[in-house]
Amino acid sequence: MSFAVPGFGTEAGVMGHGLPPRFAYPTKPPKPRPSCGDGAIVRFLQRVLTGQATLWALFGAVIAVAPRWLVHTVAGQPVTDDAWLRTIGVMAIALALTMVLVAQRLEDVWWWSWAFVVLEAGTATVFAFHALLGLPDGTSAWSWWVLATVNGSVGALDLLGLGFAAQEKPFA
Repeated sequence: MSFAVPGFGTEAGVMGHGLPPRFAYPTKPPKPRPSCGDGAIVRFLQRVLTGQATLWALFGAVIAVAPRWLVHTVAGQPVTDDAWLRTIGVMAIALALTMVLVAQRLEDVWWWSWAFVVLEAGTATVFAFHALLGLPDGTSAWSWWVLATVNGSVGALDLLGLGFAAQEKPFA
């Protein structure tokens, strides 16, 4: 008794047409996809994201480990509950890891960097308005201005890198 299917034998080929059998997987390597990762312009954005991730990771580590020292001693701000500050530190480290992941896959997902532009512009705006309008009496404003300036500058670098990346590899 034979279980052979008519037309699929080796002598007749695929479906009896004399064609070689088909494979369920590709037998030739795929063609390389267009990439912008080789250009110096995209490397600029990658460096910006890596530097940005470093700043966020350092900030997160310091505020998670020594929140009272950073907030009260260095910045001259009233001390709040340490748990909230430590949680902000953990979130900053997780954010830095996300920035590193985007930087590693930048040639495929360069436009994800818009999220970091929104982050930096938003935090710079909040810090500047707090320094202008929201400080309690007797607290110093210099730390809020430093944070606003640093975040605004990094956001501007993000925008510059995104502009370059969009010219090198526009949306398809």
